[in-house]
Amino acid sequence: MKITILLRYPKVEKNAWKLQLIEQLLDRGYTVSILFGESSYYRHLKAALKEYGLTAFRQKKTLEAAKPVKLYPHFEQKIAVRKVNDLNSKQAEAIIREFAPDYLLLLGSGIIRKNILSLPKHFAVHCHHGYLPDFRGVSTAEWSVYFTGQVYITTHIVDPGVDTGDILKRKPIPLTREDSIASMRLKCREHSVELILDTFKDLESGDYKTHKQTAEEGKQYFQMHPFFKELVEQQLKSLPE
Repeated sequence: MKITILLRYPKVEKNAWKLQLIEQLLDRGYTVSILFGESSYYRHLKAALKEYGLTAFRQKKTLEAAKPVKLYPHFEQKIAVRKVNDLNSKQAEAIIREFAPDYLLLLGSGIIRKNILSLPKHFAVHCHHGYLPDFRGVSTAEWSVYFTGQVYITTHIVDPGVDTGDILKRKPIPLTREDSIASMRLKCREHSVELILDTFKDLESGDYKTHKQTAEEGKQYFQMHPFFKELVEQQLKSLPE
């Protein structure tokens, strides 16, 4: 099976769970290639300022125990790795056609358009931090706790909508009163590794079923305001031990 992974920010991407996932995909014998977008320094800087403000220039503490490893140089000498400024561009199309993947795997790639989603032999896969179709959009782990007190992650087929593609698998995330929003999000990322691997195992064997979403199901959520984040932190502290 051939899998092309779409990522962004080759100069700074170093999430430990993504490193673990890619290494395990390779260990399972899959042919993996990676295409990074947003490769210019300007795009890196713009994204960092938007996400973190001036704190982007300070040393950032992380809950992840593993020593950060930049993914681009780590995999550059092992597998096919390329970079472009725009993952939806004609240049990206040409590279993906060259890779000729069975599947695309989106790992924080931003909005991917139909011209790219149509390129793999089968389809594109994404792991969403929320129970689909109930929680679409962003901050969905936080909104899930706010409304239900629990969190799921979902692998699904990516279509041109926002988290509206057919559902592949779901997995509940165990939470306790020891958790914070930061540790909850870390758990979602860590459990994503197992769920994505299980999903590709099913896809390889052909032993899988999909659940189709409809436009009427669920809601789309947006970035959570700090006021509601504080309420979520309080809800987490009220969970059973």
